[in-house]
Amino acid sequence: MKKITKLTLSAFAICLLITGCGDNNATLKNNHTIVKTDEGSIKTDTLYEELRDKYGISILVDMIDHQLLDEKYKTDELEEETINSQIEQMKSQYNNDEETFNAAIRQYLGVEDEDELRDLLSLEYKRNLAIEDYVKDSITDDEIQKYYDDEVIGDMKVRHILISPETTDDMTTEEKEKAEEEALK
Repeated sequence: MKKITKLTLSAFAICLLITGCGDNNATLKNNHTIVKTDEGSIKTDTLYEELRDKYGISILVDMIDHQLLDEKYKTDELEEETINSQIEQMKSQYNNDEETFNAAIRQYLGVEDEDELRDLLSLEYKRNLAIEDYVKDSITDDEIQKYYDDEVIGDMKVRHILISPETTDDMTTEEKEKAEEEALK
């Protein structure tokens, strides 16, 4: 029997739970077996708990962000151009092979198709807009400069200073020595 990957099992389970065969609540309440193997079985409540614990919070956060950000930041031409550019760049990494591209976005990004990818990229685009707005409203230029001065550059400890005279290949040895003395002064 072929091994069923977690991703395949999760996708199957999500489809089963979403589409179901009748009343999903009744299925969950009755704790039906949804997968049976030689090693045992998986029941609906076990699957539900596992999916809820692993993916529930991130899915909920994405849903909340969609509601809030889609209302505040309406999709505009710049967003569409940005998303199209990102998708074209991704496709070019896979030599514009649709099958390979779709397999890659399923595996690495957890999206089923280009429409879901667009949705994901749109959410990330709007999250970045929200972050930029937050930073503009809450961080002053003086705070940025202070952080840059204190943290990025900070105190420098110099152990060696290289002094290099301005010389050219066509200068004589005497001229080079004189230029070196001037640089040292």
